[in-house]
Amino acid sequence: MWPIRAIKGVGIKAARAIAETCSEKRPKSMEEFYIRIPKRSANKRVIHKLIAAGAFRGFGTQLEVAVEYFERLRKEILPEEFDIHISNEDAWQDLRDDTLGYMERSYKDRFSDWFGKKVSTVSAMIAAGENDFLLMGGKVTMIYEHKGWSGKMLFLTITDLDGSFPVFMSPDFLKRLDKRPEVGNIVEVFGRKGYTKRNEDELLMNSKDCELEIYSE
Repeated sequence: MWPIRAIKGVGIKAARAIAETCSEKRPKSMEEFYIRIPKRSANKRVIHKLIAAGAFRGFGTQLEVAVEYFERLRKEILPEEFDIHISNEDAWQDLRDDTLGYMERSYKDRFSDWFGKKVSTVSAMIAAGENDFLLMGGKVTMIYEHKGWSGKMLFLTITDLDGSFPVFMSPDFLKRLDKRPEVGNIVEVFGRKGYTKRNEDELLMNSKDCELEIYSE
């Protein structure tokens, strides 16, 4: 029951009802599960969360299960959340990660053919000395733009399975970019180890040696 309870939005009553239903006789399809599960304990919101988390992958792909549940069994419009092409595994993985509240696979693993072989971990960044150059990577999860006396600058947060780290992009560095990063981009950044005003580890991109690569299919 614990793996089900680990999914955000699934309560103890729903988890118990699902466990009891599956222990009596394991459902062989989404339709059988839908017929047998007590609707008061495992309502539409709960099933929605379970589909998003990939809990029914034994019944087919997430898209197939979502279409079966919402359109065929409930006679409803497919929620926009599931309007993802069946072959876009990265988007489905992001949906599972967001629902579960943790990452099943790192971005460096999922995009291993694109990332450089020497991409450092967050722990390696912490251990590095000030002004050491580091190649880092992950997903942009936050961007803050600030305009100072020297021009616009960006403060980013990049996240992967091993943690998050802040990145500072100076006005001069931004002027060199053909394309600025956006939230949701998978990026590879090469910069110097520095520190924020709060003395936290930070990657500085403020010289001609620094580089930014943005993943594109």
